[in-house]
Amino acid sequence: MPRVKALVDAMNQYAPGMGKVPVLSEFGVYNHNTQFVRGIGHAVYIANEMIDYIGFGTPYINKHCLVDYPYGADNLGSGSQCVIQAIKQNDGTTDFVSTPSAKMFSIFNNMTGTTQIGQKIEGNVTCYTYKGYNVPLVKAISSKDEQGNVYLTVVNNSRDERTDVNLIIDGKDLTGKDLQVWYLTSDDVLDENTQANPNKVDVQKTKISVTEKTAKYSLAPHSVTAFKIPADAQKESEAESETQKETTTESEKESESETVNKPSDDKKQTETQTPATPAKPTVTRPKAVRNVKAKAT
Repeated sequence: MPRVKALVDAMNQYAPGMGKVPVLSEFGVYNHNTQFVRGIGHAVYIANEMIDYIGFGTPYINKHCLVDYPYGADNLGSGSQCVIQAIKQNDGTTDFVSTPSAKMFSIFNNMTGTTQIGQKIEGNVTCYTYKGYNVPLVKAISSKDEQGNVYLTVVNNSRDERTDVNLIIDGKDLTGKDLQVWYLTSDDVLDENTQANPNKVDVQKTKISVTEKTAKYSLAPHSVTAFKIPADAQKESEAESETQKETTTESEKESESETVNKPSDDKKQTETQTPATPAKPTVTRPKAVRNVKAKAT
């Protein structure tokens, strides 16, 4: 990670204002033909990296999903690092198993908004240090969608202990709200999915009802947990009203003109939206509760 940061800093120094952005490829543990790389431990490792890379400003990240070397027949370990495992059968065919890392990607894909928002973590500590890099106990990323829903994904890097967090959204009272929760964990950091048990490590989906202004939650050891905090009903209604107005206006314009020039899909995709002023999320942990604060408005 320090190496990537150094390269990003150099790019910003020598090519300022040129619209350059960092793009990451083939990240994660590599050249290791071990159970850890196929297990949930690697999923947690990758989640940490993704959060850091997003923080560096990268718009997309590439990760190897599948190679033609089954992990059992590959001494270099590139087979083990694949998000989808290719397993060669005795009859010459190939079977496939989704690793915990693939399950982790589904959390990011489904429980992340379109605009990143600010956040801070209070009371965080270093979980361990590796080659000069301090791994925090809790790592998090926050985002929001166009409807005003706030998403907060939190990683607990403790291998054996639960971590209590307190979710705080600036300007929001969460009392009475139901939060969607998706989480990925398992009994052991080495647990993996196999042909015999392809869903041993899988995403669990639940809801929690908040009875206070902030949401308290206990993160499982070596886990990735995502929360969806719903937008206020009034804001959702206003957003729907604005959408309806825009739709009505466009319909009126179309009826007044015989020919309507519609933008191509490519043009739509390149248009940028100015994000609304964000709100801050916070995470906290008892004993030492970690407060995770996110911007929401």
